[in-house]
Amino acid sequence: MTWDEKRNYDSSDLASVENRAWLMVGNSLDELDIEINVISTYNSSDRGWTGKVIHRWFTDDDNYSEPDLPNVPHPSLNHLGLEIKAVPLAMGASGEWLVQFPMSLAMINYDEIYQSEEIEAIEDSVIFRKDRWTLAVYYSLEKNKPEGMILGLGIWDIENTGFVTMMNDYYKLNQFIKMGNAHRLSETLSDTLSARRKGGAGQKRSGGPKGEAAKSRAWALKAHYVRKRLEMDRINSKEKVAFLEHDGMTENQSQRMLNIYQKSLEYAKEKGHVGSPSLRNLETRRIMEYLMKTLTGKTVLDVARHLNYDSFGGKDVHARVARMMLHQRPGGLGEKGSTRATYIDGMLVKVFTVDDNDLPTEYGLKMPHIPLVDLGEEEWEDCSLIQNLHRVLLIPVKKAESLIEGEYLHPLIWRPNRRELKTIKQEWEVFRDSIRNGKAKRYRVGKRNTNDLPVKEDTQFLHMRPAASDGTVTELDPLGNECTRMTLWLNDTAVQRLFHPPSHLGGRSRR
Repeated sequence: MTWDEKRNYDSSDLASVENRAWLMVGNSLDELDIEINVISTYNSSDRGWTGKVIHRWFTDDDNYSEPDLPNVPHPSLNHLGLEIKAVPLAMGASGEWLVQFPMSLAMINYDEIYQSEEIEAIEDSVIFRKDRWTLAVYYSLEKNKPEGMILGLGIWDIENTGFVTMMNDYYKLNQFIKMGNAHRLSETLSDTLSARRKGGAGQKRSGGPKGEAAKSRAWALKAHYVRKRLEMDRINSKEKVAFLEHDGMTENQSQRMLNIYQKSLEYAKEKGHVGSPSLRNLETRRIMEYLMKTLTGKTVLDVARHLNYDSFGGKDVHARVARMMLHQRPGGLGEKGSTRATYIDGMLVKVFTVDDNDLPTEYGLKMPHIPLVDLGEEEWEDCSLIQNLHRVLLIPVKKAESLIEGEYLHPLIWRPNRRELKTIKQEWEVFRDSIRNGKAKRYRVGKRNTNDLPVKEDTQFLHMRPAASDGTVTELDPLGNECTRMTLWLNDTAVQRLFHPPSHLGGRSRR
């Protein structure tokens, strides 16, 4: 027993920790802060204040590279120590909670990796020591941080979800550092486990090779992974909170996955694939197979009848029906899933009508809105667009006389390749810099509102349009100018090219 006199609970007993965690739910960060510290410790310049409040609810501040609650034994793994992570959620336009940021784990020690003879096995790494088992505390992001509410809880075993892909990322990034390339790391190099920028804008540390410095970074779980966990924890509306049973990872399951990965790694080395093992994302493949079976080739009406769904009104019935079917997949939310969910299985979901040439019938695909003030402050590597484009589920519907007569076509899970990312980065930076320089400012030409942002004809992938259909809603840019509320869109011609790439680029459909 490790009794905490200040907090009146046993910090080495899982049941006691759970009871302590439940006391947080429904309370504001300010209330928790004052209960622990007597007075408010809020400082608007302290970006880590929220995490500190949640951490202090369980234990005092520390900078140790071990789990926050080091004496809690895992119920089924030979592992001691429970990590605590604060997970910020923003309310989406359709009333669901959204994840916007990756989750940082532990700092990356470039020197240690560069100087080691062999890449340290992930089961011996700081990731396992510190973050193998996590208590996730979900809270709401508010303009006034202390008003944020604790929404729900979850307990994660890192090995339970997407772990083979994580191990692949871990090996690839370690090897990248060992080759002396720490200064070239970016979040776009990996799939699930990333090297996320951490620390001040100019903060650097030794990158391994003598005289070579690199931006300080931490191991992190990408936003799409945290979104998937959010869905698994069933925290999907403003009224609901959840504390699911633990993932239930066992030693046998853990060892089986490690063995599978080791064999894949040995095979890759034998074949000369030094970069990283070639491993297919089984979960992605299963979703594609599920969609091919349940949607592709069927009309919206056919699928709706199969689901006993009869709400055919509105301009998005094709999207509602497709999302409803996605929620019915094995492991999905079922009846609890929102028919207007922005993300499903961690992926941004876009359902859209196309003409006979597979060209979207609208202006393209609308991305989730990011306030101009926030967009103007972002940097490319960890910007909101990157978090949304990491993996996008595209479900085209052939346009018909009515939406319910439209036929679902072959879907595509798109992750931009390096060539596409290079162009998207260039265009995004033009928009970002234009916003910083006040070019989103609204002014009138005759009876029409306009601005000086680049137009659709100037770009290959991105353009910006008003977020509201009538263009009457306004927001401010970083300079305080009044602007039409704007949103990034993926160009219709770019979406068409994803399904039918030009012959000089391979000419092969990515479906």
